[in-house]
Amino acid sequence: MKKEIFAVCLLILLLACVLINNHVLNNITNNMMLLIDETIASAEKGDWQEALERAEIIKNYWDEKSGYTHIVIRHSKLDDATAAICSFITEVYKGDMGGVIGTGRALSEEISSLFAMEKLKIGTIF
Repeated sequence: MKKEIFAVCLLILLLACVLINNHVLNNITNNMMLLIDETIASAEKGDWQEALERAEIIKNYWDEKSGYTHIVIRHSKLDDATAAICSFITEVYKGDMGGVIGTGRALSEEISSLFAMEKLKIGTIF
């Protein structure tokens, strides 16, 4: 009976960890998406200095969260997201509006796919 109780407790603990991970990743991706949108909006207004500051905030935020993301997300996906961030920042530095919009959309898709990949659903359980 002790083994069964231990197994049930372990399953409950694992489920709780998955739910907490979902919440944390959802917050990270939502914050990243907001920062990307703010950067694009600043560039569209022609305020490239603010866009540069926002782009740097994106990079710093991503670096700040890397301690967690490197534990729970596949490194190949993280490498893709980091490359997309670098491309986005490069376009902001160039002051290329078309490039900012294009790489911003690509970065948004890359970031949203990180959460979608880890989201709890039947397919991730079985």
